[in-house]
Amino acid sequence: MPQSLISLKDDEIQAVLAAVTAFCDERGDSVDSAMGRQAMTIAVSIVTGNRTIVDLLPELRLLLSNQEKESHPTQEASD
Repeated sequence: MPQSLISLKDDEIQAVLAAVTAFCDERGDSVDSAMGRQAMTIAVSIVTGNRTIVDLLPELRLLLSNQEKESHPTQEASD
């Protein structure tokens, strides 16, 4: 279990694991992949920062999609 999960309550751990597993399943990634580890880190950060587990999966999707857009900006076709 990652060290960051140890500080969470049981229900928060379950919510984080469920959200990360669902997120990875949607993308066809493993929880043990680089994306899965990144999702885990962000999910724990969300819970520890806000102390909320409501709507964790949608917030995780939003944050990671924004992060992907920033790391892979769309290149406009030159005229």
